[in-house]
Amino acid sequence: MKNMLSVKAFLLLLCIFLYVSSAIQVNVKSQLFPVPQNVSITTPTSTRTLSKNFMIKSTSNSDVVTDAINRYTAIIQPSTASPSASTINVLNIAVDDSTPTMPTLEMDVSYTINVDIDSTTAAIHSKTPFGALYGLETFSQMVDSGGVILGDGITIQDAPAFRHRGLTIDVGRRIAPIELLNSIIDGLSYSKMNVLHMSLSGPAVRVETETFPELTAWLEPTQFYTKAQIQQFVERARLRGVIIIPEIDIPAHASGFFPLTETKALSFCDADRKLKWFIFNDIFANYI
Repeated sequence: MKNMLSVKAFLLLLCIFLYVSSAIQVNVKSQLFPVPQNVSITTPTSTRTLSKNFMIKSTSNSDVVTDAINRYTAIIQPSTASPSASTINVLNIAVDDSTPTMPTLEMDVSYTINVDIDSTTAAIHSKTPFGALYGLETFSQMVDSGGVILGDGITIQDAPAFRHRGLTIDVGRRIAPIELLNSIIDGLSYSKMNVLHMSLSGPAVRVETETFPELTAWLEPTQFYTKAQIQQFVERARLRGVIIIPEIDIPAHASGFFPLTETKALSFCDADRKLKWFIFNDIFANYI
């Protein structure tokens, strides 16, 4: 009797689960992160397909837009369908002002996306190149791995709720490979975040400087970032709409300036600083 009741209870729960699952409408909005401020879908049960000759185009002369088109052309996967009246063949990007070259906290990065019913062209419109970046990221999330968009007659209007959307990392205490930093920049752009705050000092100063080369002269090549690496890193961030905020903290994280006591007559306030440094360096040398 108990076994029979257990089976009936299980079947009842299964029926409820299947009913609720069928009632949940899966459409393009469920694929977007962060969720845009306004998403309108005229026919959520329809689908649109990118043709195998799908292209992203723009008349903007911004290098930010050009670089983004190249990146997202590789990211967005078209279908194998030939161009037709029902496929989307082109994504056009219109930018009102292409002159901004550096992201700022005050910049207008709003954008709109339109996928009109029966139109073979989708459209992104933004005020600045960095708004176009966010529009491209959203559009890439709309398209599944088979080149299909769940829904038709789609209009998206979006802008960040907060002007500062950032992440802090401490590479002063523990160095992170430049490859990891590059992937962090990519992740920030995919999440529409715009600030990376980097703490660069601690037991060592992690950035090569021509003014004080002795700060990194005692480190292994993998324990600091060269000038060329930083230049490439900052450029990568710029093209993805990410602002880099470097931090060299004094006096709290001044241990890394110890080499200047030998070359620039730097002195610390506490008299036993030198002894403390040698003890610290002896213990933690393998971890710096």
